[in-house]
Amino acid sequence: MTDSFSNGSPRIAIVLPRGTFFSPAKATSIDLCVYDYVMNSKYRSSICVFAQDVEAPYQDVRYSAIQRGGKVSRSFIPALKEFKPEIIIVHQHVPSAVKLARAFPNIPVLLYKHGVYKERNNLLKRWRDGRQFRKFAGIIWVSQFAREGFVSAFPALADRSHVVWNGINPDSFKPLDLKRKTLLYVGRASPEKGALEAVRAMQLAVAQRPDWHGRLILSTFDHQEAYVQALRDVALESQGRISLLFDRPFAEVTTEIEKSTIMVVPSLCFEAFGRTAIEAFAGGAALISSTRGGLNEVVGDAAFRLNDITADDISEAMLYLMDNPQERLRLTSKGLGRLQEYFTIEKNAANTDRIIYSFINST
Repeated sequence: MTDSFSNGSPRIAIVLPRGTFFSPAKATSIDLCVYDYVMNSKYRSSICVFAQDVEAPYQDVRYSAIQRGGKVSRSFIPALKEFKPEIIIVHQHVPSAVKLARAFPNIPVLLYKHGVYKERNNLLKRWRDGRQFRKFAGIIWVSQFAREGFVSAFPALADRSHVVWNGINPDSFKPLDLKRKTLLYVGRASPEKGALEAVRAMQLAVAQRPDWHGRLILSTFDHQEAYVQALRDVALESQGRISLLFDRPFAEVTTEIEKSTIMVVPSLCFEAFGRTAIEAFAGGAALISSTRGGLNEVVGDAAFRLNDITADDISEAMLYLMDNPQERLRLTSKGLGRLQEYFTIEKNAANTDRIIYSFINST
């Protein structure tokens, strides 16, 4: 690591939590968010990402590898002291951010939260949460929904709470002019994401439309083996009409979205954002989506909005779009317009840079 930057840009440390994988081979949504931001930030040359060691990390981003499994106090702190940051941004993991705020009391520490705050009924636990959050100079949330939920629990921290929507580069997707008749799900193999509802809906839909197929690209880091087996069982019943892919690189996921006609995001949980929805917009897939949590502000009127998230409801939406190419075209056009207006990586990077600038220049 060099000791200074010749361009005078602020030294920015971005810290990734355990469970991330800062590599094109296995990047999580948080890794993709960080990588895309750094590549488009005006501060790119003075940013260093601190993350656990991985094989074949991103090569075009300054990266400090920390031994996998190491605790914050034993590994990240010495590396950060060597880097001498002017600001530290910790993604997602509150305990790590608290430890770093204590270790660097004279440096602003921002928490970048990709999930929602789960309000505590226990007053003591809520008081402890508030005490932790007050240690941060600021908190970035990925949607207004996520911020509002937090501020309702901690109104005194409203001024420290900011919103930066996820962003992607529309030009990084190249939708096919002639798409496959494929229904696509991309996401975790876990109950709250609605993967089982999606595969059952595909089973119902393709049984009625013999020229269509279903495909699920599943992330399995949750290790929910029984749930994965249930997904396999439904797919097997389709006699080859539904295929499952597991833990694929994002480049391959992008290609599958570009080829697919319809994409479904059937989240049963209250999502903080819902990145796969804007990936559908970029890839030219007509979107069927839950509107729970932050997904509501992401999809707007650019999706077939699910009121109920059951296999029957999802298959009904699928069949409607399978049979109505003009409606698919209307939704894909709306989706691309919404992406370009609100969710480009340029907007994401500019908003994040603005927040960083405000903290560096207030110290």
